[in-house]
Amino acid sequence: MILKSQGVKKLKTGRLSDKLLIDDKRGRKIAKINGINTIGSLGVLLSAKQAGLITEIKPKLEAIKASRVYLSQSVINMVLELALEND
Repeated sequence: MILKSQGVKKLKTGRLSDKLLIDDKRGRKIAKINGINTIGSLGVLLSAKQAGLITEIKPKLEAIKASRVYLSQSVINMVLELALEND
């Protein structure tokens, strides 16, 4: 259940979660202030590769880049390096 309180959304569920999936920089900052661990889309991709759920991140990054989501080249390079996919 998501509750709105004074313009801030609070997530309240009966289950525990290790991380909140969020890419928005402002939202991540608010989560950090409130002691909530976060992970972004690229972190999920890296975790999926490490777990053997996907074999490559590069095609996924290209699909994200082709959408309206902005990824800086330095972030792309860092993710590819962490995924051991840098050329």
